[in-house]
Amino acid sequence: MIVFIPGSPIGSFVLDKFGMRVGVGFGAVLNTLGVWVRVLGCLTDGLFSLVFLGQTLCAVAQCFLLSTPPKLASSWFSDNEQSKSVAIGSLFNWLGVAIGFFLSSLIVKQNPDMIKLLIIHSIICTVTGLLAVVCFRNRPPTPPSSSANDAAIEEEKIASAPSVKHTWKTRLLSLGVYLKPLQSKSFILLVFGFGSSQGMFYAISTVLDQLLKEHPYQNEVGYIGVVMTLAGIVGAMLFSVLADATGRYVLVLKLSFIGLIISFLLFTLILQFDALLSIKPLIYIGGAILGIMATSNLTLSLDVGVGAVHPVPEATSAAYLLNSAQAFGILFIIMIGELVKRSRVLSLWLGFGITAVFSCLVMFFNAKINRSG
Repeated sequence: MIVFIPGSPIGSFVLDKFGMRVGVGFGAVLNTLGVWVRVLGCLTDGLFSLVFLGQTLCAVAQCFLLSTPPKLASSWFSDNEQSKSVAIGSLFNWLGVAIGFFLSSLIVKQNPDMIKLLIIHSIICTVTGLLAVVCFRNRPPTPPSSSANDAAIEEEKIASAPSVKHTWKTRLLSLGVYLKPLQSKSFILLVFGFGSSQGMFYAISTVLDQLLKEHPYQNEVGYIGVVMTLAGIVGAMLFSVLADATGRYVLVLKLSFIGLIISFLLFTLILQFDALLSIKPLIYIGGAILGIMATSNLTLSLDVGVGAVHPVPEATSAAYLLNSAQAFGILFIIMIGELVKRSRVLSLWLGFGITAVFSCLVMFFNAKINRSG
């Protein structure tokens, strides 16, 4: 999370300046290198510095990968398919999270099992990394939409234009495009509403084992995480299909935030009252509903954010939103992590209150969604 905040502007710049193939390829190679460095650190008598270096390399790699789905959608898919394609691209990250939850619960029973888990992770990352480097392309032969066609023409003009000697002033002015999203009040509301709600979801997911402490299924946190993630993937796809089918992207986005508030309240009540918590299926049902709303909130916010500040590069608008989620996530993980040691109930209700208040900011979002050139 910490690395992503300063690193994502660099990742967005590489994606916009050199294209997705370079950005995604570099991120894939860096991620593959990082996972094997982690393995090496564990094999060399648990050398923590190597493990930390590997994890840092993986964190840097995410700066080039997480902002890609909106740009990929606008380059490869028609206007009425972009919400679904953003959802699919974003949700594969969550699918990886679900696999991680499942494998850790299935494999790691004692400390020596950790190296087995890391090797399996490394093999998966190596295969996907090779596929990304070999198979990934910037755009299809035929632009799928008018906006994609305009973007391709503009890139060709820039590539064929005679080289111009840039002064530091012209370079500074060229960076102004990265500040344009801040001129939209609706986009700023979305940044705060999205970032705080996602950050709190990260925090609750992180301390879930502490919230379930002394309960008989505390050891099932990994499986609860799998249910939350898989349910979220299904729910986000349904919301994205609804948005594309109706064309009411902002309305569906607002409905997802309202649903997030309600689902967070339900999850809070289940975790607060022992009578409800003793009914084992309820924690899975509550987690599934929360996962559906939080994940659909993620994909819709990325898609609407791109349309709200068009023609700002897609990776740039996505970076603003994802950076906000990371920053709030760091803050809330520290805050809720400390508070849960003193009062489980207070930490739950504070989390719900923050989510509800900031989510309401999105109700004032009124920017026009523009997908055309």
